[in-house]
Amino acid sequence: MRAARYASLRPVVTALRRRYGKPAPKVSRNPFHLVLWEQVGYLVPDTQRRRAYTALRKEVGLGPAAILGASAKRLEQITRLGLTTEAKDYRSSYRRAPGCDRCPLQLRCPAAELFSHPGSRW
Repeated sequence: MRAARYASLRPVVTALRRRYGKPAPKVSRNPFHLVLWEQVGYLVPDTQRRRAYTALRKEVGLGPAAILGASAKRLEQITRLGLTTEAKDYRSSYRRAPGCDRCPLQLRCPAAELFSHPGSRW
């Protein structure tokens, strides 16, 4: 039964790939980096989100110390690239969840419970 279900998905996946192309690779496997990815540009095209995320990574860094040490002005300049203008989003997420960046993807991170859905104010 399970094999039949997956066999029926193959044509669907093939059709989607033909229509939309191969999906872009994820920016990171790190759970917290993925939270930053969502926060830096919620509900914007991935090209715009990638621009803001790349700026954050290159100009500030993605580590807790780098984000906490960055000025609010600099973070706001970067977040404007992704249409989010609240620098506190990055800083408060690291203050609330130290160590979340080290949680394996397959395990439930207790600190992740502090985060609500993407786009909400933390």
